[in-house]
Amino acid sequence: MAVAFIPVGRLHPHPKNPRASVGDITELTASIRTNGVLQNLTVVKDPDGEMYTVIIGHRRLEAAKAAGLATVPCNIVNLTPAEQQAMMLTENMQRTDLTMYEQIHGIQMCLDLGLTIEDISSKTGMSKTSVGNRKRMLQFDQAKVKKTLDEGTATMQDYLAVDHIGDEAVRAKLIEKYIGTPNFARELRIAQEDQRWKIFQASAERRLSTFAEKIEESERFNYDEVNGWNKWQLKDEHEFIHVPEDYEDVKYRYLIRDYSVSLLKPREAKETTEERKETPRQKMRRRWDEYIPVIQNFFLSAELGREVFMEKLAEMSSEEWENKYGSQVDKLILKILKGDIETISCSSVLEYIINMEELEYEDEEEAGNGEDPGLTIESERIVLRTLHSYSPHYLAFLVMYDEMATDVDLPTMERNWETMAMEYSSNRVSCKMFRDMYEFLEEYGYKLTDNERMLLDGTHPCYILPDDE
Repeated sequence: MAVAFIPVGRLHPHPKNPRASVGDITELTASIRTNGVLQNLTVVKDPDGEMYTVIIGHRRLEAAKAAGLATVPCNIVNLTPAEQQAMMLTENMQRTDLTMYEQIHGIQMCLDLGLTIEDISSKTGMSKTSVGNRKRMLQFDQAKVKKTLDEGTATMQDYLAVDHIGDEAVRAKLIEKYIGTPNFARELRIAQEDQRWKIFQASAERRLSTFAEKIEESERFNYDEVNGWNKWQLKDEHEFIHVPEDYEDVKYRYLIRDYSVSLLKPREAKETTEERKETPRQKMRRRWDEYIPVIQNFFLSAELGREVFMEKLAEMSSEEWENKYGSQVDKLILKILKGDIETISCSSVLEYIINMEELEYEDEEEAGNGEDPGLTIESERIVLRTLHSYSPHYLAFLVMYDEMATDVDLPTMERNWETMAMEYSSNRVSCKMFRDMYEFLEEYGYKLTDNERMLLDGTHPCYILPDDE
């Protein structure tokens, strides 16, 4: 290996350098201007004998040019084209400032050279898992990967999470339609929940079929439910189903629905559907009870979307919270204190602060009777000043989770007790809470989906009972 000072005009970057950009070289330029190039570049001589190709040191070369140096120290090596590429890749992969796409592209070139995951791990210092994850990224559309990673709208973890979805059609939809968009996290969570439920359904059917006979929905009326599992209460997709001790004596049946699995046994009453007919009221009640899980699925997807949105907000720093949302928090707290939002009451923390501080009410007599008279302006300031001793991050989540959470399964619906039908009700208290919650979330940048908008105004197709087959 020869060492020489080579004019910068006779040096050019390697065309297959995995580093697409040398990045910001301001500090490096200033250092070279003061101290010179402290580490030799590694170069190979071109076939023409005049020019040299840089293998290692592209940033140093550009910084040296910017610093006004005429020559730079170089180690001249003899390497085959494959060896040149391998050296560039392994040297660059050790750097921490490569973009994720550059790392993935570098892995691709290493693999093309015949290196194994173990080779790349050994040469770059990356773990085998890290190298393997980057290799998995190569299966996706690389144009989309580059665009979303460079723009910061998606991460490698997003793509790898999609790769765990078993349904190819769902996986393709997530990649083509949602990844890199604000709706991706919501749609991914729904896909994960669906996959978890399908795994359980398959394992449940295998287990149940060993001692029970499968029936269709039309036969359901002749049986009573012994045990049931549904999509929203499932704790484990591999939940074990116990065999009843009397399975040899009882003719057990099971029913698999889209959102539930039921273990059934014959009704004790002798009469069957053939011997007694359902009244129209009974029929409507039964059909709505069967259809409720379908409606719940739409509300569940909306709930998951809100949950994902709140998780994203949790990643923000206190400074970001203060700058973006401080005024909204104050505004909401004052609304609550003034009683302007009828469906929301003071949280436990607000009540604690109110009880601890010496606050004054507009009407002390009403306060003594347990009424909500409203605080004086000075007392409101005391409350806000005390609340501001908490971090904005904590305070915002106090409001979100304690004030806005609703555990009502179907907040916009109620049963019509004359017809037994479930109907949309805009005047229902939980429906008002639902709207208040979304109004608040929108102030924090939440974007309602078409489904959520229709759930709020009563126009969603799920409110219409399908025709009886």
